[in-house]
Formats: sequence, C-alpha cells, structure tokens
Amino acid sequence: MAKIERLPSGTYRTRVFKNGKQKSITAKTRAELKMKVAEYEYLHDDTRDMSIEEIIDSYIDNRSEILSPSTLRSYRQIVKYYEPIKMYSATQITSEDIQKFVNDFAKDHSPKTTRNVYGLLSSALRTFYPNKAISVRLPQKKPIERFIPTTDAVKILLQDSDPELRKAILLASVGTMRRGEIAALKYGDIQGNTIHVHADIVRNQTNKWVYKDIPKTSESDRYIEYPAQVIKELGTGKPDEYVIKFSNPDMITKHFIKLRKDHGLRCRFHDLRAYAASIAHALGVPDEYIMKRGGWSSDAILKSVYRNALEDEVKKNSDRINDFLGDRLF
Repeated sequence: MAKIERLPSGTYRTRVFKNGKQKSITAKTRAELKMKVAEYEYLHDDTRDMSIEEIIDSYIDNRSEILSPSTLRSYRQIVKYYEPIKMYSATQITSEDIQKFVNDFAKDHSPKTTRNVYGLLSSALRTFYPNKAISVRLPQKKPIERFIPTTDAVKILLQDSDPELRKAILLASVGTMRRGEIAALKYGDIQGNTIHVHADIVRNQTNKWVYKDIPKTSESDRYIEYPAQVIKELGTGKPDEYVIKFSNPDMITKHFIKLRKDHGLRCRFHDLRAYAASIAHALGVPDEYIMKRGGWSSDAILKSVYRNALEDEVKKNSDRINDFLGDRLF
C-alpha cells in the first residue's frame, strides 16, 4: 500500500497496485481506509480460496479498529458456533449447506442468536464474495415482551430504593438514560439542570468494564434537561467523580432486580426508558424530540413502546374521550 495522505476534506486516501492496475481508495478514517484496502486486495486476488473460518476471522480482524468493543466481543463469542462448517470452502459452500447449519443451530438456540450467527456469516461472505448468491430461511423473531411500569410502580421503586439506585432510577425514568450512560456519568457532565450524555461503561474485548466516550456523531451523544428536583437529588462532587457509586451497569441491574422482585414487578431497568418515552408520547411531545432526548436513531423502538402503552395513561385518556363524547352525545 502506498503512503496514506489526508485530503483537504478531512478524508484519507491511498493508492493500491494490484495485478498491474492502480486503484485510489478513500475513507473517513485511517482505520476504515486500512480495512477497505485489505478487502480490495483480497477481492482482486483470484488465486485464493478461503475457508469459512478464514473469511470470518479476516472479516473481524479487518474491522477491529472501527467496531465498538462490545461488538467485537460479541463477534468473538459467535465464532465458536461455526465449528460444523468452519472448514467448508467459502467459494463452494451452498445455500443448502448453510440452511442445514442454520436449522441444526436453531434447534438449541433462540431466533435472535440464530439470526446473529447467520448475520456475521452472511456479512463475511458478501464482503469477500460479493457475487455469491445465498438464500436462507431464518426462524421468525420473537416479539420483545415489554413490561412498562405504571407511574405508581415507578413511585414504589423510588420510595423503597437505596440512595444510589434511586438516582439511577430517576435518570432512566425521567431522562431516558441507559444504564451504561448512568454508570459513566460524572459531576462534570452536569451544568445547571442539563446533563451532557457523552460516555458509556462497556465491556472491552477481554470482557473488562471500561469507560468509553460516545462518538459525537452518534445520536447517543446528547444533552438532557432534567427537573430541578432530580438534579438536587444527584448531589454534588468533583468534576471527575462518578455520580453513581455502582462501578458498572451490571451492578445497577443486580440491585434493581432485587428491588422489583421484592415488590412483585416484572419490568426490567431498561423498561424505565420506555416508561419515560411513553409518558412523553401521551403528553403529545413530538417523536423527533423524544428520539433526540432518548438517543434513539430511529422510531422503530418507539413504535414498539407505544404498542405497549402504559395502562394508567390509556385509562386516563380513555376517560377523557368518554367524558367528552358522553357529555355531547347523550
């Protein structure tokens, strides 16, 4: 590969020579450029026939510098599932071969896991053999069962939680923050009543919890204004001091599960985000703002949340409609 140069636009470019031909390749980052070069060189090398194991390993390695630690860890965990077909020739494996693999795998695994395993295999095949046609029937997704808590349930959780968990519940149920974002929150991120969400606590490739900045281009990097009462309960501390004393997201989940079981509730901590979104929707807040506040990149999740609307809000609005029409029609 020739020298990498940075263009005035901020992108990166290099030239690749393959089979007597020159190709100019550009990308937004150096890491992405290296990945594109590696894939281009392979695609234009007709002498190699890789195994399924090789193309999956190469696919992951080429993206190791641009994928998040959690995605890389997930990919590494998935690799072991390809044992039955890992030595198959990537050029000769057929749709029938892959369908049999998927069918056998689905017998002992959930539709979601099956789709994830096939998804990585499919992406690797498309990358290295873009002209290879594969058609596979996948198991249907099981709808996510949400148990969105009522306002009364949230009040109970807040009343009976310890101070640290109470802060976490407030941040999620009022401002739609995720548990990793809550664990990463520092007092320096709070200005007045506004919280800047720009970091996450995630597992790295070695399964250790690490602090990670959220890319500024991501919808998850956002500013959330909270009620003054919530900010007051968060207390004060040094700029680099964590607001929540739980060391990682799993600690939040562990304490929350015990609390909700003590009260016979079925909701997950993550459902508190859905609660906040449902309340905003019931108040007539535009979806665009709800998405921005919650860091959602699309309205698909919001729509699934609305289909599981809060029982007390449904009852309240039904009463409003019935009272209005009842007074005027009878």
